[in-house]
Amino acid sequence: MIAAIGTIPERVKLTQPLMSVLEDTCDKLHVFVDAKKRGQLFNFFRMMEYSLKEAAENEPVIICTDDAITIPSWRTKWEAVHEQAQCSVYSLYQTRKFYFTEENIARGYVINKKNWPGYYDQASVWINHHDFIPKLHKWMNERGSVVIPKRIWAGIEKGKQFDWVIQYYLNDNDIEYATTIPTLFNHQNWESSLGHCIGTSPMYIGHEDLLKAERIREST
Repeated sequence: MIAAIGTIPERVKLTQPLMSVLEDTCDKLHVFVDAKKRGQLFNFFRMMEYSLKEAAENEPVIICTDDAITIPSWRTKWEAVHEQAQCSVYSLYQTRKFYFTEENIARGYVINKKNWPGYYDQASVWINHHDFIPKLHKWMNERGSVVIPKRIWAGIEKGKQFDWVIQYYLNDNDIEYATTIPTLFNHQNWESSLGHCIGTSPMYIGHEDLLKAERIREST
């Protein structure tokens, strides 16, 4: 598995906890620092293009923001989900409570329905999408401004809203993707490089009450 983190110079040190876990759980780790601050879209596009092309056939690639956090056992938990879901794209973070039903928790994931706000860029896994970025660029030029609402497209033109670009592309091209439930990654409770804080996931596997419940299940 290949891992990649996108960041800017003054936030590199903040990625240390995430880097430590990914170094232990992945075969390769790349950190893409946008030294000239050319924007989130620029950094994530180059990060995904390089990492997805580098991956071998069927080799997963995890793409992360610099404010993501996770637990040491995240990979084994994701692999268990992938064995069942068999998707080629996974979102490992989610905040919307309607995802966290008893059925989804018991299953360990949910397949996102079209037009659900299901994709977040804190952490996502991609398999066999080696030419994804060229396809995405083509789609943006041909359909992006038509499919994506104007208020969101305005942010995209300023180099932001990477996760919205991905979500609309996946939906418009009928690419199935899954969200892990509980979420395997979380958003650290501090402002992102875009100047906002989307908060933490109420169903993050790293929360103490969920860890305790898991230990109980494993011991019975």
